[in-house]
Amino acid sequence: MEAELLHQLSSLRAEIEENGFPCGAVPSKSYSSVQPPKDISVFRLEREQTLRRGLQVAETLPVQSQSDVMQRELESCLSLEYTSDSLPPLLHQFYTDRSYHMAQIKYLLMLRWRRFCHHTSVIEKLYPHYKDHMSRLTSAYEDAVQRARRLSASKEKILTGRGDTSSLLTRDDVVIYLQWLVCHLHSVLNIHNFLRVLHYIPFSERKNKESQPTVAKDLKETLHPNQHADGVSVPLHTVHLEEFLPELQALITYFHLSYDAEKIRTTADEMELFSMVWREFRTIFRHQEQVKTFPQYDGTDVKASQWGRTSGSMALKKEASWIPFIQVKPKRDPSQQKLVTKLKEKKSLDELLKMHSRFLQVPDLHHAAATLKEHAVHVGDLQSAMKPSVSNSSKTKQQNISKIWTRVYNPASLTQAPASASSLQHSYSLEDSLQLLGLIDGPDVGTSDPIITRGAYLSLIYLRHLKIRQLQRSSLGMLNYLRSVERTLTFDLAGLQLEERELCSTAEETGWMNAARGGRGEAGGLGSLQYSHNTPVDYKVHCSEFMEFAEVENLHDFYRTEEHFIHTQDQRGFYIMYDAALRDLEELENELLLVGSHFIQTNTMKQTGIAERGSTSTADPRSRAGTNVDRVALLLDLWTCETEFLGSKIELLNCYYEAYQHAAGTEERFALAQVITDIMHSRPHLDLNHDYFVQAYRDEIRCLQSHQQLIKDVLDNQIEKQRQYLQRIWRSDSKDSIHDYGLPPNYVPKHLVSLGGSRHLFSDVFFEDPILVQRVGLSLVRSAEEKNVKQRREKQSYVVETFSKLLELITIRHRLLESASETAHLAQLYRNVASDLGFDEFHLYMRPVQFEVAEQKIQVEQRPVFITAILEDDSCVDRFTPSHLPLSIQELDENQIGRFSFSSEAAVVHLMNKQSIENLQVTLACQVTQKNALISAVKLACLCYWAEEAEESFHSSLSKSSARTTTSTKERLMEAFVSIQLEKVGLRDEMLNSFMKKKQAVGGLIKTPDEATKIKRRLIIDFLKKFSTQISQHCVRAQIVAYYYSLTSILDGLPSIRQSYFMSSHDSRPKTPELDSGVDCCPDPRTFRRRPQQFLSADGKTLFNLWYIPHFSEVLHMFRTLEVSASAAALDYTLQIVSALHDIIYYLVSFSRLGNVDDTCNWRTGQEATGAELLEIQRQVDCLSDPSSPESVGRLLQLRRQVVLLQFDAAVRHLIRESFLSSGDMFSYFTVSDNMATALPLLSNINQTDVFSLTLPVPRPIETNGCQAQTMYPWRSFITCHGLIPLHVWDIPPIEHCMQLCLSGLSDRSRLQANAAILGVSLLMEDVLTSGREAEPVRLHGNRDDLPHDGKPNEGGKSCLEAEEEEKTTPVSDFTDSSVRLQDPIRVQRVLRGFLLLMKQLQVFKENWALRHVGAEMFSTPGLYQQFIKLYRAEIFYPSMRALAQQMGKERDYEVLISGSQSLLNPPGASEVDVKAWQLHRLLESVECDMIRALQRRINRELTLVVSERTRQDTGLPTELWKKSTVKYSLSPERPQIVESFIQQLMEGSEEADGHLRISIDHLQQCLTHLGCSVMERERRSFLLYSQFYEQILQQQTQLLYQKEQVAVLYRGMILEMSALQVRVAHLEEEKRSREQKLSLKFKERYDPLVRQLFSTCIQLKARLDEYRRQMEQDVSVMVNSVRREGVDRIIRLRKKYGCTKDNNELTLTQLKREISSRIEALRVKMTSEEEVLYLQQELDAARQALTCCQTECSSTKKLLSRKVRGQLQQERCLKQEAFQQVDKLQNQVSDMETGAFSRCTSTAGQSRTYYTLSVSRLSTRSPSAGLQRASQQFALQLGSLTNDTTPQDFAAVPRKHKAEAAGSRSNTRMDRPKAHPSRLRVLTAEATLPDL
Repeated sequence: MEAELLHQLSSLRAEIEENGFPCGAVPSKSYSSVQPPKDISVFRLEREQTLRRGLQVAETLPVQSQSDVMQRELESCLSLEYTSDSLPPLLHQFYTDRSYHMAQIKYLLMLRWRRFCHHTSVIEKLYPHYKDHMSRLTSAYEDAVQRARRLSASKEKILTGRGDTSSLLTRDDVVIYLQWLVCHLHSVLNIHNFLRVLHYIPFSERKNKESQPTVAKDLKETLHPNQHADGVSVPLHTVHLEEFLPELQALITYFHLSYDAEKIRTTADEMELFSMVWREFRTIFRHQEQVKTFPQYDGTDVKASQWGRTSGSMALKKEASWIPFIQVKPKRDPSQQKLVTKLKEKKSLDELLKMHSRFLQVPDLHHAAATLKEHAVHVGDLQSAMKPSVSNSSKTKQQNISKIWTRVYNPASLTQAPASASSLQHSYSLEDSLQLLGLIDGPDVGTSDPIITRGAYLSLIYLRHLKIRQLQRSSLGMLNYLRSVERTLTFDLAGLQLEERELCSTAEETGWMNAARGGRGEAGGLGSLQYSHNTPVDYKVHCSEFMEFAEVENLHDFYRTEEHFIHTQDQRGFYIMYDAALRDLEELENELLLVGSHFIQTNTMKQTGIAERGSTSTADPRSRAGTNVDRVALLLDLWTCETEFLGSKIELLNCYYEAYQHAAGTEERFALAQVITDIMHSRPHLDLNHDYFVQAYRDEIRCLQSHQQLIKDVLDNQIEKQRQYLQRIWRSDSKDSIHDYGLPPNYVPKHLVSLGGSRHLFSDVFFEDPILVQRVGLSLVRSAEEKNVKQRREKQSYVVETFSKLLELITIRHRLLESASETAHLAQLYRNVASDLGFDEFHLYMRPVQFEVAEQKIQVEQRPVFITAILEDDSCVDRFTPSHLPLSIQELDENQIGRFSFSSEAAVVHLMNKQSIENLQVTLACQVTQKNALISAVKLACLCYWAEEAEESFHSSLSKSSARTTTSTKERLMEAFVSIQLEKVGLRDEMLNSFMKKKQAVGGLIKTPDEATKIKRRLIIDFLKKFSTQISQHCVRAQIVAYYYSLTSILDGLPSIRQSYFMSSHDSRPKTPELDSGVDCCPDPRTFRRRPQQFLSADGKTLFNLWYIPHFSEVLHMFRTLEVSASAAALDYTLQIVSALHDIIYYLVSFSRLGNVDDTCNWRTGQEATGAELLEIQRQVDCLSDPSSPESVGRLLQLRRQVVLLQFDAAVRHLIRESFLSSGDMFSYFTVSDNMATALPLLSNINQTDVFSLTLPVPRPIETNGCQAQTMYPWRSFITCHGLIPLHVWDIPPIEHCMQLCLSGLSDRSRLQANAAILGVSLLMEDVLTSGREAEPVRLHGNRDDLPHDGKPNEGGKSCLEAEEEEKTTPVSDFTDSSVRLQDPIRVQRVLRGFLLLMKQLQVFKENWALRHVGAEMFSTPGLYQQFIKLYRAEIFYPSMRALAQQMGKERDYEVLISGSQSLLNPPGASEVDVKAWQLHRLLESVECDMIRALQRRINRELTLVVSERTRQDTGLPTELWKKSTVKYSLSPERPQIVESFIQQLMEGSEEADGHLRISIDHLQQCLTHLGCSVMERERRSFLLYSQFYEQILQQQTQLLYQKEQVAVLYRGMILEMSALQVRVAHLEEEKRSREQKLSLKFKERYDPLVRQLFSTCIQLKARLDEYRRQMEQDVSVMVNSVRREGVDRIIRLRKKYGCTKDNNELTLTQLKREISSRIEALRVKMTSEEEVLYLQQELDAARQALTCCQTECSSTKKLLSRKVRGQLQQERCLKQEAFQQVDKLQNQVSDMETGAFSRCTSTAGQSRTYYTLSVSRLSTRSPSAGLQRASQQFALQLGSLTNDTTPQDFAAVPRKHKAEAAGSRSNTRMDRPKAHPSRLRVLTAEATLPDL
């Protein structure tokens, strides 16, 4: 393939360079537009560089001593950043990046112009500014591209190590970069200061015993009234108005109803409110159903309608096709994700809450209203049942309450409409009707309609229902907005393009993507595409080809806000709803239901426990079921809190999204996209142990609002200051020139479109004005040119040197300003610490002593060993306190080195020399050292304070008899104080003594000031190095204290581990001198207690007890008496050991906690496994050649630390995900993949740079951490590796957080599978050790910067095509001999580390290979994964394993083994190291072959284009070959003959001799002049042509816009006419309603006398009936008395007749006979009367049917009233007469029947007579006269006009239950006649006169 590529490159180069005509002849072929390709060796080196970057996988996070960080920062201050060697690559990278930045800015500008400028007036006003900006951006873009192509040779020099790039630079190259650097560095000053203040906030943390702040007021108003004032209880049911009145008023206000709930007094007021609510309910409900309807995007029905275009309430459902291409994964909270996963796994869902939630989706209005009404009824019944007066005997009702709710919200009927409209109606009683009419004051006892009894509560229920639905739709809109923002980020970062109707990613791999895939976080790896282009900028141009077109397609959505909703529109203008947002809403609803169910269960269990404790009997079933919990109110609280939370998230997200819209760099956009994604997926931190969730939501919302306000203020300040500065640098006299390219885009104030591309902050000083600064450089260059003493090369070198000095001054000044600002802030923190510890402020300062006036001191003041010594004798402390904080250099020398100024041009010119720059470097070094000293002092004091607090809390949990030190807390903390003065003064005196000695050596007088300055610089640098080394020890001690503090914190939760394996200074066993000194110390590896209570020996060279945890005061005293170098070495050993032991223990404990939410060690074997690992560590330490050597132990523990972390990394990245893919568990696979992308990089050695360090990158392909980068770019390399703030307060790695995050979304079953995968990695490691095979990661040769952390280069691992043979020729027997065993523990750990890194390399290349061949880096389906397995088995695994088997001599055995098998089987006897190494070699070959093929495809395309261009015979340009496939039309102008004319003119004046051409200088100058004129003429003609073309397009566009505006005017006129017509229609409808009301009043007035007559007649009937009953009672009494007398007489006569004077037997028998005959007669009469009653009942039914027919006819008459009023009245009169006649006839019949029945029953006695009398009375009462019946019909018509939901049949129908009641009353009536009670009369009369509703 290399030979083929070489042939293609040669052919392409030959075609391009061929002239095609003889000397002096007219050319026959045109020149090509393709640039000549690079040499094949350059392409080979670029491929090698790509493969090398791919092999550089991320290792474990190294333990960085902050002493080394300080030393490196100090060295960067004393090194030059801009030299003749470093400047060309730097400028090449700058112009390459800037070309893409300009493209992005222009793209955003065109988008905004196209989106917002749609009116002629706006275009006429803004187009000149738009045109100027577009021309400037285009010119800057083209200029950057040309400069980047010219400077690309600097990259080739870095790759090849050959060539000279000093001649590449021009003056303009440096000037443009100079101006940009001035603007950029000044822009970040204020932001950096703000970030530093935030960073040092933990330094000022102390115990805060103040109460928590009050909660937000807006959320408190939305809570249920039954909650406490702070909203910490579950809402309960209530039907009392005074309790739910605040919530009702809040809901009324929410829906903008014009009603004051405070004025509710009577039931009529509640009915008035409910009528208003019911009207709004119908309107809002229907609107809500409309906005919940989402037709499919691009559906056939949608295309024919206007759905999705007119309003945001008519959106279309659109597929979220970008989801598989999401690059940025969110950083989740593992505890919350684990909590939600646990809730989902338990599936403990409250069924009633679930039914309430499902009921919200019911689409039918009437069904929803009826169910809500029934809900109100049952709530009232439930409240009545829960009163204390209710007895416990009603257990059946209590146990069936859940069944009642289930029936109310029946799942089967939630989505079904009712069978008929009548089924939704409730029976309407007389009392309800009279109350509606205002005829009575209140409801009677027993009224059940909630409209009457609980109108306010029913209004509350209706409004709650509407609000929850409204909140759900609002949340859906916000979720859709978040998905749309996610789409924008994905399209930008992944470079999505639509090819063949499918999305594909075209973006290059960035540092963020590389880190997520397992790399070191540097671009240019396997995902890089630059290897197939001539220069890096060619790829940038390829990515920004849209810059060539004036029109740009908008790929992003835009948004509109309407009330509570956010509507999203796509690029076509359709209102859309992404299907992913609908799924998000469903998942959110399920999560909220789980949360709500948990708190319901918690409240129920709590109340049940209280009830059981308060009574001896079992708890009430109602309390167990939680029926008193208002679940609707709980749902309302859930959705209210969630909506507020989403709104706060969006407000905060918009701040960062605005910054994202103004960021142009790819890495910067990734950084901002990560922040946006984290906010997008953030969830509230819920605590399930609380009683309610509202407080957690309040806290989260308050934090989001505070965060948003802070960011908004920062951005506002940033924008304001930038605009002020832009108005300054873009002066009115500035002209468009090449020197303006380095400036930021100008800002046009008071216009609608923002044309700025970035935000900067500047101040009004000389050296921060880029124009003035570049004038200084240009003036120096001009002054040198005027002398005319230098040749061209010398002049160019002088220009580069001059501007390099300017760049150096700019950088040093910026770093000095930032260091001084940070020092001032730290000085205030230092003063606070000193004050808290009882020290004075003067410890911060040192009295300045100048070199010239210093006196030699015989005895130099040494710093005290312990700071507490100055409390007794402070004579060594100088109480000097200056008036202001000086620069650090001013304490040492302010006359020469510390004297500088940047305030004027003369002052800056004075600094433009080597000596002044060196002075400034020393000044910067002094300030940086002072800053680091303050950080060390403050950090040590704060960490000791935190450790002391933890110790106090630990001892407070122990008994009072615990042994405690007698030293007080303050005295112990005072030992942590660092006096800056005492640390400095001794070293300063030594420096002054050295200066005096040098001065005395030359006779007391130094010849020149420059020589004196040079001596001072050297002495100050020595002073700074000593002071930095001395002060850095305090920072290292702070690190050690932090590690021990963290270790103690985790061991406090594991008391058995701490007591069994560790020792501390609090142990009661006293120390012995023998143990402290190390004499007679015989440690037992199986015992941890029999060891000395000391970590290292006093000299730091002997390890005593690895398991001893010293107190922080002991750490402060460690190695104080040693020399500085020995103390630093001992502290470094201590840090290495402690950090490694800390991380190992944290890993073990975190691993044991992976299986449970609670922090208990119960996964796998728990604490036993942890103890076994600790014993194994001690065994390995004892196996060392020198177990007491801290260096050896530190190296072993560091390697062990790397192994355990790499083991977890390999398990998560490789085995766990593959196990999920194999089992088809895609949810777990995606969860682990997303979480590991953010968790694992935190534990790796990637370049975790901040967003500001990305703007000053190290030029590619130089490695950021390499020696070359540190040499050429010391400051850039430093900030890239360590960030803006290199020294952190808390630098403990978050091991447990990252491990929990990787597996936090897994279920218990998936966790078991993950545990097995981690165990599988352990088994692989055991196999490697068993095989005895050395294992190292594969590395390409020649990579000097790629060294492991132990400081030794890796040998043996070769790769790629050239380096592979040496690995293959190695004898396999040397590695597979099982008899060889690894004995050295360090060697064992190194082998394991190498094997794990080899596994990671293989996994990275496998994923890249899958992306290239399968098209997916992450597998979306199990089928796609199986497809990858088959392809990988066929193309990679089997070929590599066959080659390995062939080398081992087992090829035949392996063929037999794999025949017929589909599994991935290794060759027999092959070790895992060989298997993975050979696969990796095969993948390297495949990747390199793919690179060559991609390059060959490009070469073939260019060769085809060159041949096509050169074979054209016409004189036109080959534009049809150049146009894009999307361009429909092309213009073919004439081909210019500029080159041909130049060659012909040049050849005419030349002389040819011996194969050489001789051309005179004058002739060459003439030809060049003619060439220049021709080019400019061509440009002028092109400008005139294209300007005319664009002018015509603009005029046409303006005309089209004018026509659109005219149409818009007509459209607005039509809209106004339509509005007027709508108003007229509304007026007519109102007039119609008023007329109907007048007619109703007229009929009411007409029939009012009839109603009054009805009531008077009823009263008369009542009086007559009373009189009739009295008369009947008298008659019956007379008859009874007469019958009694007759009976007595007869009895006397019979007694006399039969002579029964002694015995009554015969009399009794006779009496019984008579009674029997009487009863028989009575029974007969009763049967006859019952038959007659049934007959009368049938007659009455017939009468009622007739009345129904009459009423139906009356209703039809009412409908035709407006057309035929007179005819209807006449017809009605006839119908009424007929009805009257029928009623009279029926009344006569009833009267006759009454008379006959009464006459027949007068002779009967007892119960039958009484019953019949009462029955007839009831019948006569229910049969009014004809006039009363007519009045009842008219009154029914009026009631029919009052309600819309009632039919006439309902009015005419009599409920059958009334009949049953009447029959029951007849059969059960007592013998005594009841009295006519007035209320009973009123009820019966009304039932007869008014039909039942």
